Amino acid sequence: MLASVNINLGRKLVRNWKDKGKSGAATDPEDTSSRYRPGDLQALALSTKFTRREIQFFYRGFKQECPSGNIDEDGFREIYAKFFPFGDSNQYAHLLFNVLDKNQSGSISFDDFIYGLSTLIKGSTEDRLAWTFSLYDVNNDGFITEDEMLQVVGAIYRLIDTTQSDHVSPEERGQDLFTKIDANHDGIITLEEFMTYCSKDATIMSGLDMYNLMWET
Repeated sequence: MLASVNINLGRKLVRNWKDKGKSGAATDPEDTSSRYRPGDLQALALSTKFTRREIQFFYRGFKQECPSGNIDEDGFREIYAKFFPFGDSNQYAHLLFNVLDKNQSGSISFDDFIYGLSTLIKGSTEDRLAWTFSLYDVNNDGFITEDEMLQVVGAIYRLIDTTQSDHVSPEERGQDLFTKIDANHDGIITLEEFMTYCSKDATIMSGLDMYNLMWET
């Protein structure tokens, strides 16, 4: 549960926006209407580990969904809902938007999007776990409380509509997960505790490895 939803979404976003970008490949890839200025593009390629062409594809797809170059939370929720039509994605989209909107500006730019995607696809295991930790650390204070864990787990349950196949309530699932990760039982989960637990969980680590396959498929 810690990584599977992000993998699912990441796969869909990657395929959707790469395809949208490729659909515009007949245009000149150096067309200033579909790319960043060369300096910006080169900087993004160096810092994200995507190639210039990959960034151009993503940017074309991003611009098709977000013509202004930025997207606010309402728009993000609308796009997100397309990928999970059978569940209630509002709360999880809010949590994800909060992570991507690093400077809390109220909107996500292409840079915000590509850096987040780069962490999940190109980042190290530690990078990916730290990103996942930030999703659960709802108020961004460096710790995960039980209430925050319950918020995220509840949002995931509503997102993927587990009621038909999972007989454990989101509260029970969240409390159980929190107890397992909170090694010293002090009522908060630190990044170190989170990484220690996840690194010993074969299912979670296998899920993180799927990010590599996601980019290739």
